[in-house]
Amino acid sequence: MSITVIVPVYNKVSAVEKCLQSIVNQKYTNYEVIIVNDGSTDGSETVIQKFLNDNRFHIVNEKNSGVSHARNVGIKMAKKEHIVFIDADDYVDSNYFTELLNGIEKNNDQMTIISGFKMGGKSYTPPQQNFCLLYTSDAADDTPCVD
Repeated sequence: MSITVIVPVYNKVSAVEKCLQSIVNQKYTNYEVIIVNDGSTDGSETVIQKFLNDNRFHIVNEKNSGVSHARNVGIKMAKKEHIVFIDADDYVDSNYFTELLNGIEKNNDQMTIISGFKMGGKSYTPPQQNFCLLYTSDAADDTPCVD
């Protein structure tokens, strides 16, 4: 199995490096990353450039058209079997892709939605959610959110 990660970016210079580094740190490595720079004017592109030495990372520069448009641009470019969206101000646990793919394989899922976050030291997950691996930049600490 393989993953295309789509990261829409608009003026997230203070967060995008942590986001992209969390993707680099994945234990599962069969992925590509499409970073859609949605017209950032704050230096986000300079931070993104640091990651382009990794041939899995690609940048597309667009005029500002909104996050939905940026995601759609990424979808059109996707070459892998599964698509994962990670916002530029979010970061993920190093097992995120592995756990996601294990869940898909175990349940023979066509679509999997993982939702949840940690803020102010408290985990928030929707009903019937048994794990949460998505972090938000609003997190008060770097403690993994796994129930």
